[in-house]
Formats: sequence, structure tokens, C-alpha cells
Amino acid sequence: MKFLHFATSFVALSSSVSSSILPPSSKALAVREPEAKSETYDQFFDASPLERRRGGGGRSSGSSGSSSGGSRGSSSSSSSTRGDSNAGGRTSTGSGPTPRFGGGRFYGGGAVVPYSAGSRSPAGIVPFILLGGALLVFPGLWLYGAYIYDYPRQITYFNESANANETNAVQCWCSRFLVCSCDENDEDDYVQDLIGDGNWRNLDKSLITVTDVNGTRTVLINGTLPNGTTASGGEDGEGAAANFKPVEYTVYALMAAVLTSAVWFI
Repeated sequence: MKFLHFATSFVALSSSVSSSILPPSSKALAVREPEAKSETYDQFFDASPLERRRGGGGRSSGSSGSSSGGSRGSSSSSSSTRGDSNAGGRTSTGSGPTPRFGGGRFYGGGAVVPYSAGSRSPAGIVPFILLGGALLVFPGLWLYGAYIYDYPRQITYFNESANANETNAVQCWCSRFLVCSCDENDEDDYVQDLIGDGNWRNLDKSLITVTDVNGTRTVLINGTLPNGTTASGGEDGEGAAANFKPVEYTVYALMAAVLTSAVWFI
């Protein structure tokens, strides 16, 4: 009787844990389409006008030590993914939104090849995680929290309202359990495409904003991509490792531990 009562409780517990922890899967993206604004993210932003820097835009000085966006992409390994995978990587023809910045070379966050949110970026940036009220600095539907990629260098652009060049810190945010495109990018054509023509009405507010973060004026970029997004130029195939989700492992490991404990009660 004790074991029956325990087993019943365990089934209820495992069902509750699974429904509360596991994020919903995105459906497969059947048609390749340009990366576009997301209506879901339109409510994220409340920013001041931005303009490209006079003379073509770009990063502040000190960028000689960084690698170009192209070299970052070439070092990324191929990855086979399902439509609901957040692994990113490359497939033969690519899937999901295509890059539309810097002449179609870069995703919105600056990366050449997307990857799983929370991983180290191709340029080596290690993110930190924000949960709960800390997300209010960048309002939006960060349902499971966000990974924050704090770029080492600042960005310079022309602010029309101040009639002067401004240099600000940069952060790129990616929603947990989704695909990420955040990577520091000092390519002038990427920065110019990102900031646009300086007209606030034409700024892509689903992608970029400027706000104060801990007293520091900061450019915030939304680098989130839908699950199933991959860059072209890789190889297709089936691989369970690309679709493996750590959160699922945590749940199943917990269930296995409880089952093992139950044996000793028999």
C-alpha cells in the first residue's frame, strides 16, 4: 500500500514538473523566408531616436583585435536540426529566417551562424541570465527569462536629436530555450543596416532600442530567432545530440532518481 500511494504521488509530481518546466516547442519552419520584424516583439521597445554615425557608422576605436563576422561564421560547425530544435548551426540550405543585415551576411544580433541561446557566442562572449523583475529594463515577453550578451566594445552612431556622435555600451538579449544570433560585430555595413537612416519612424523597433542600464546608456539588441533556424552551407542528417535539451535531461534525471528511491521502499 505504501508503494502504491508513493507511485500515485510520483505520477502526479512528474506531470506537474513536466508541464511547468518544459517550454513549448515551435513547429517546423517549412518555407525559407527573410528575417523580418516580429509582431510579438513590437511591444518590447521604448527608445530615443538613433542615427548612423556620420561617415558611414561603425564601432568605436580599438576593433583591430576582433575577427570579422565572416571568419566567425566559418569556424562554426555544421549542425542537423529539427524544426523545434534550438541548436542553430548550419544545414545544407538553411531554415527559418535568413540573414538580412550587412548585405545578407548577418542576423539581427550580429552573428553569421545562429546557435543555442545561453551558449558562448562565436566571438567568445559568455552570457549571464536575467529572470523576473530584472527583465523590466527591456520590457517584453521573455517568458522563461533571457540570456544577456554584454559586448566588450561600445558602438558609435549619430544622434540627430543631440546633433552629435554618441558612444554607448551594447547588450544583446536572447530568450531562453530559443535560437540566438547575438555576437559582437564591428562591420560598418552591419551597423549601418542595424541603425538605419536615423529616422525614428523607420527604425526597426522590434530589434533595437536605447535605454539606461544601471546608470549606463546602453544600446539593447534583440538577437532572438525562432527554433529551427539554421544558416546555409552545412550538411543535413539526423542527430539526437543537436536536439537534446538540457532542461529535459534535468526533469528525466529527477524522475529516475525518485524511481530509484521507490525501489528501496518495496
